[in-house]
Amino acid sequence: MVTVFLSAIIAASLTFTPANAPSDTTNRYYINGELVENFDGSQIVGHKITAYKIDDIKARKQVVRIHHISTKIVEPRYILDHEEVSKFVADSVMVYGNVGSVKVIKGVETGGLIVIKTKDQVEKEEEIKRSSEARIEARIKEYKEKLKQEGRRN
Repeated sequence: MVTVFLSAIIAASLTFTPANAPSDTTNRYYINGELVENFDGSQIVGHKITAYKIDDIKARKQVVRIHHISTKIVEPRYILDHEEVSKFVADSVMVYGNVGSVKVIKGVETGGLIVIKTKDQVEKEEEIKRSSEARIEARIKEYKEKLKQEGRRN
């Protein structure tokens, strides 16, 4: 009886082969439904990821990991003389307007910000800055004069 039992165990162990773990994983990247060869992340710079799903397909000695990435391009916001405007208005000012300065602030989540100031706005801000500096200099002069009158050193 023991012999039959041992023979059955040995026969069963010979028929079962150990399950081999997959030895290699291949990654495939699909961005917005299109296969991307040699994915390194640079393909989605400036895009906002709206969905990301990973599927594993197992073969005998290989696993194919499929990355499904959905993105959208986030357009920058345009600010003209402290007011948000459309891209059309900003482009029109850039082409036909009297642009004083343009500042680009990068942002991944927001798409960035493009601040456009007309020459008139730049001149107004410079005038405010000059008058502020003049007021500060006048106050410093008053303070020094007051210290002098009180007999203190500046």
